[in-house]
Amino acid sequence: MSLAANAAAAPAVPGHQGASSASSAAAAVIGGDWEGRYTCSQGLTGLDLKISRPGHGGSLSATFSFYPLPANPGVPVGIYTMRGRYHSASKIVLNGRRWLVHPAGYVMVGLSGRLSGGRFRGTVDGPSCTTFSASKPKGHPGRPDVVGRWKGSYLGCAQGPTGLRLVVKRKGRTGNRLKATFSFHALPSNPAVPSGSYAMTGYYFPGGVALYGTRWIHQAPGYNMVNLVGVSPRPGAKRFRGVIVDCTTFSLKRS
Repeated sequence: MSLAANAAAAPAVPGHQGASSASSAAAAVIGGDWEGRYTCSQGLTGLDLKISRPGHGGSLSATFSFYPLPANPGVPVGIYTMRGRYHSASKIVLNGRRWLVHPAGYVMVGLSGRLSGGRFRGTVDGPSCTTFSASKPKGHPGRPDVVGRWKGSYLGCAQGPTGLRLVVKRKGRTGNRLKATFSFHALPSNPAVPSGSYAMTGYYFPGGVALYGTRWIHQAPGYNMVNLVGVSPRPGAKRFRGVIVDCTTFSLKRS
């Protein structure tokens, strides 16, 4: 399953008109972090887009990150750099350049969009792709909002309702990488569930959290690791919710 065909970097456009536009206040708005969604053959996908302020001639550089959403948790995380150009508020072009995190079977897409009403929206350039829409996240959400200890339960796996303790930590001083410990246990309503735990690694985005099982700490006989896709907690939030891939939902409270 692929996202789209590789796109070449946008060619430079000579002349002073683009440079003049890039130096304007309107052009500067494109710079910063954008969070949204887009659709290609894999279905609805989370989009995290970090764009530099326009340079000479309106040149742009960006980092394009895609990730799973609870509505479509099977999508992997992928990250690549982009290059492009700010021509005007109604014509902004970005094309894939170099992979940083490359999931198997996926290729880079380009974006052709416009600024309107505080949103950056337009078309995703690639086979079987349609549109994207993104806005700048409000409330300054960040990786610390999901870091900490969480306690609750999850549903829909073969063993029935299961207790869960999730400890999430930063992975690296900067960036959006995460590590976690997933510990499951019995609930009073389902006392036959054994205890088990494993290490996870993943990513934080303002629009979603993805954590993947990597290594057993204590494996209960017959049990497999599961992955977790959640809605990113907002600043100060006490709840963390989402889906367990191949099961159904989880609901946790900060402890």
